[in-house]
Amino acid sequence: MADWLGRDDGEVLPEHDEVAGHHFEQAYRYLEQLGRVGPREVELAMRGATRLASGGRRAMSRDDPPAAVNLLSRALDLLPTGGPDRLGSLLDLGDALAEAGEWRQAHAVLAEAVDGAQLAGDRLLSARGTIALLYLGEVTRPRGWTEQAEREAGRAIALFEQTGDRVGLAHSWRVIAHVYNRRLQWAELERVGERIVGYARRAGERRTETRILGGSRRACVLGRRQPGRRSSAASASSRNSAGRRGRR
Repeated sequence: MADWLGRDDGEVLPEHDEVAGHHFEQAYRYLEQLGRVGPREVELAMRGATRLASGGRRAMSRDDPPAAVNLLSRALDLLPTGGPDRLGSLLDLGDALAEAGEWRQAHAVLAEAVDGAQLAGDRLLSARGTIALLYLGEVTRPRGWTEQAEREAGRAIALFEQTGDRVGLAHSWRVIAHVYNRRLQWAELERVGERIVGYARRAGERRTETRILGGSRRACVLGRRQPGRRSSAASASSRNSAGRRGRR
């Protein structure tokens, strides 16, 4: 059944990923318990991990962080430590944990991803992980965050511009938007919001686009209504991104 659901001939419906991944996972676990872990079993684990990770990303796209955490954690459990396929899934899991409000675990997972990317010499993944840690840091380590965020996001933007990474650009400029919000720079915040939406649309990042439209524009509205106060809208948006269950 897993072979039929998991085949890569273009006929598999995306929603079958979780089912196929589960069957590959169980097949591998049964064989592992029997002490049979050879090339065929490793292939089963890899196929299961690929399907479960895909299902986890889909869960995030429909705003279901708990399901995403479950699927991505299981995918990572099937991948060998230090394997190149782990890094992307670690970043995805860190994002899901943050949205689920598991901030300490999210930080540990994202830090592992950044360390692994640096060891592998993968500058893009390292920069993406750094940006994800900056989102988290605005909530968990706010002191000195503004200057650090502006500096590190600026470096990431330069790298993403060189490589044409629109997803990275959207997320990096979103950090800059939070910096502008903290500084009450409403005009700059609005301009950056439009830029982020453009990057997100071209990259097919509907979730990021929706966040920006809802978050930075709310911040602009509040800022204009209350010019003497620091708007907390973008910070609230960041907290929501870090987790709906994270009100601790």
